[in-house]
Amino acid sequence: MAVRRTKQTPGEVEYNTKTVQASSMVQLEQFDNTRITPVGNPQKQLSEKLKSPEEKQYPKGVVKIAEISVKGLPDLDGVTKLYPYVDFQTFSCGRKTLVARTTVNYDYKNENIYLVFDPALTKGKGELTVEVYNAGTNNLIGAASVNIFPAYNQPYQAEKKLLAKKPTGELDPNKVVGKCIFQIVYVDDIDLVKKIEEEDRLNKIQEEQKKKLEEERKKQQDAERRKKLEQEAQRKKEEEKKKQSSVMQPIVQTRDIQDTHQIRKKEEKYGKGVVKFTSISVRDLPKMTRSGVSNPVVRFKLADYSKMTTVGKNSFNYVYNNEKFDLVYDPAQMQGQKEVDVEVWEYISDNDSHLIGVASVDILPSSNRQTQVQLFLQPEQNKDSLSNEEFDKYSLEKDQKLGKVSFWIIYLKGDQWVDLYNKEELQSKQPEVKLVKGRDYTATPAQSDEEKRKAKQNQKFKDHRKQDQDKKDAEREAEEEAQRDREEMERLDREIEKKQADYARKKKFDEEQQKKYLEMRQKMKEQEKIKDEEYLKTIENQLIRKKTQSKILLEPLQTPQEEPQENAQDTLKRQEEEKK
Repeated sequence: MAVRRTKQTPGEVEYNTKTVQASSMVQLEQFDNTRITPVGNPQKQLSEKLKSPEEKQYPKGVVKIAEISVKGLPDLDGVTKLYPYVDFQTFSCGRKTLVARTTVNYDYKNENIYLVFDPALTKGKGELTVEVYNAGTNNLIGAASVNIFPAYNQPYQAEKKLLAKKPTGELDPNKVVGKCIFQIVYVDDIDLVKKIEEEDRLNKIQEEQKKKLEEERKKQQDAERRKKLEQEAQRKKEEEKKKQSSVMQPIVQTRDIQDTHQIRKKEEKYGKGVVKFTSISVRDLPKMTRSGVSNPVVRFKLADYSKMTTVGKNSFNYVYNNEKFDLVYDPAQMQGQKEVDVEVWEYISDNDSHLIGVASVDILPSSNRQTQVQLFLQPEQNKDSLSNEEFDKYSLEKDQKLGKVSFWIIYLKGDQWVDLYNKEELQSKQPEVKLVKGRDYTATPAQSDEEKRKAKQNQKFKDHRKQDQDKKDAEREAEEEAQRDREEMERLDREIEKKQADYARKKKFDEEQQKKYLEMRQKMKEQEKIKDEEYLKTIENQLIRKKTQSKILLEPLQTPQEEPQENAQDTLKRQEEEKK
């Protein structure tokens, strides 16, 4: 190696020579004392350090996150309690943990998150975003980010401070709201990548279906809401019309029925079918006995067919809830009769009842159309003295102070309705009370002692029978409740078994993944050990070669060391001689 020389004074030459020699020796000592500690594959690490993250070629793989926990979160999110969950996201994938219940320090035990990570899509930015939300309000509590590349094939524990976000969307480094701790590892398992991508695809399809169903449900709710508003507006308009009208509603309804009857009577004919009665009620019944109460029964009659309601208890205005009746209309048996006879009785006992009043209505206006009817009860002698049409008109318009009966009626023509009625009638036969016309209690001055005794005995018998019935009902309800409890326990047992099976399957999958990971790790360690031994040999050869080179560099520097010393002595001797 050539050494460049310049003109220097003897003092400068001596100083520069000593500094060069000293610096060379220090460098050699530092190089000899350098401790070489290979970790992983040092040669690969040295080459990768020279590369930028964009130049490194990481494969597409899976990021596994385990041992997740949050610490030091705030007690409240505004004014609501905290229900935290953690959302982990890569560039193309994201998953969430379960929700913790009202806690600020929580360990998500047995929860593992698997995310697909493709460095080719991130352009060298291998960031894992960690966000903690409150499930109660869905507000962001804090966020952080972690570099994925250092976890490639080697897991490490990450502990990140959660920072609150500014209104601009950036993280505020001065506002720490807690921390998130988890273990992260990045492996290139192609089978696991395919499996996770398939799960994400199926989840995406399910979410889209749920979204469509939710949109359809919202549309249906909006339509129903609009329909209700329109109905409410229509109802208000009708109420205003009713207030402005001076004619009573029953009379208006009856006139409408009469008009429709006159119009449709010419066009339609009576045929065999079924007449249905629903929403039955009585109002403003008179006081018929000295007891001061009324027990009304309503009976519908079509020729030889009749149906009765249950007995109304102690009321002059009674609604027969959930009671509906069907009667067959057969023109061959009706002998020209086209009206339904309605009777209201005052029930006292099975052998003693009193007829309050009767009414009738033509069935043709209600053909295939449900119609509400309100009739005034008439005395029984009016039905015998008036024609059918006149009596119908009296029932619709003339109030005799005997009360009213109202119901909805529909007349369904066709043999199919008759066949259906016969089947239902065979399946459900209900007992009916006996209505036997007795004395007129309005004219009875007082009961005798014998009658009082019999009434008392009858009342005791009824009370005893009612107690037995109540006892049976209570036992039946207890048995039904026990059956419901057994079904609920069976359902809970099935859910527990299903959860246990899911947990066992998940545990088995995790064990297989862990075993696979350990085997891969062992292979990598063996490969790295072999490479480390080869690398140490190359380092030793390099050290020997550099030592020999340093000796060769120092040899030319030793010859100019003696020449400046001899020249300096000669100059000193010459100066002394000149002085003398």
